[in-house]
Amino acid sequence: DLKNDQIEEFLVAQELQEKIEASSVKWSQLIKRLNDLAPVAVFYRSYSGSDDGTVEISGLAENYASVSDAIKALQDSGNFDGIFYGYFKNKSH
Repeated sequence: DLKNDQIEEFLVAQELQEKIEASSVKWSQLIKRLNDLAPVAVFYRSYSGSDDGTVEISGLAENYASVSDAIKALQDSGNFDGIFYGYFKNKSH
């Protein structure tokens, strides 16, 4: 009986691990894709994600044109849906 319980626990744990792996975000792949698409004048500082699949990016850019180029590259890639940009702040030196 103990042996059967152990086998059952192992199968449940294995099934749970498979579900987690199937639903988890491959962050290294996502970040690599974002960086590959980013124009040279754009630097991403931070990334965050939520359970609903939303990804938020914070970054720096040389100018507004670079931000526009980054957004267009993301849209044109076909890998990202519903791109929304919250705000831009111009920091003068």
